[in-house]
Amino acid sequence: MFKITKKTLPYIPKKAETMPFWESFFKEKPILNSIFLHKEAFEVIKNHISFGSDTEDNQIEQGGLLFGEVIEYQNEEGEKGKPKFIGIVNYALAAKTAEGSMRHLHFNHSTWHSLLEQQEKIQEKESKKQLIGWYHTHPKHLQVYFSHIDKENHLTFFDKKWHFGLVLNPQREEIKCFLGNEFEEVLCILE
Repeated sequence: MFKITKKTLPYIPKKAETMPFWESFFKEKPILNSIFLHKEAFEVIKNHISFGSDTEDNQIEQGGLLFGEVIEYQNEEGEKGKPKFIGIVNYALAAKTAEGSMRHLHFNHSTWHSLLEQQEKIQEKESKKQLIGWYHTHPKHLQVYFSHIDKENHLTFFDKKWHFGLVLNPQREEIKCFLGNEFEEVLCILE
């Protein structure tokens, strides 16, 4: 059994008052409501799920957690009152003890315990890096989308409007990213 040993204040995304400098690089497709995966974080995910390969281990759903920061931006040209979010993933933690099958993924008690211990180590080094979402796979011939169960899990564990969810198919090398409790598909940028 585990317990939370220290309480922390809830995470609140940074608010940006001006357009992020990198916005100008994406004139055709704005990057607001997008997620940036740093190379190191994507390497953890790729190694965990054997991205680009068809292995014995990646025949079942696999997953983990995403850590970094979120920037909230109110776009003057966008919908009034509806903020936009940019997620920056610095770390990914693989849920290696999660129970998976071809069509489901379950983070059991020991999985959460292990992930929370790893999270504490990250926050000791970099206290500003927070849990901003999760990733999981749809292996083999499954489509890359947020299924009904994925949506339920997202709303249960990642219920903020700025939480991100990634779905990957390791065999077909497909990635889709989703944002918030409306599950909006957003741009995923790999560094």
